[in-house]
Amino acid sequence: MTLTAEQKKALQEGIAVRFIEPETGTPCVLIRADMYAGLPQVAGVEEESEIPPGIREAQAALRRDLPALLAEHYDKCALYHGARRLAIARTERELIEECLRRGLKSDEYYIGKIAHYTLADLESEAEIDPSFFEFDQIESAT
Repeated sequence: MTLTAEQKKALQEGIAVRFIEPETGTPCVLIRADMYAGLPQVAGVEEESEIPPGIREAQAALRRDLPALLAEHYDKCALYHGARRLAIARTERELIEECLRRGLKSDEYYIGKIAHYTLADLESEAEIDPSFFEFDQIESAT
């Protein structure tokens, strides 16, 4: 999901963003996680589990390396395992296949797009973006 500048600003200011899910036409509301945590639990909705430590470390490494990566590899994808960058490729699928070759578990690595992010994204502990694929999707596609 891509947010407009206005939607990003609204979320930063603690304002819920309303939108229509395009495939189903379902009206939805997007709020910050800290605001969600303060709401009473809705039946059938579970809070997202914490990001595994291996993924969190890999995301931090991407944030650390991002300024240098932007200069040489803009719009490519980077694969990180812990604090180490393992590979850069044109597509996330190439990097998923590399993970499979190396036998990496899905909670041990992170694949991120090398692109410009806001300063708030880089300074926060939040995810930059979700991993593009899960192992199950690639394994079933091969």
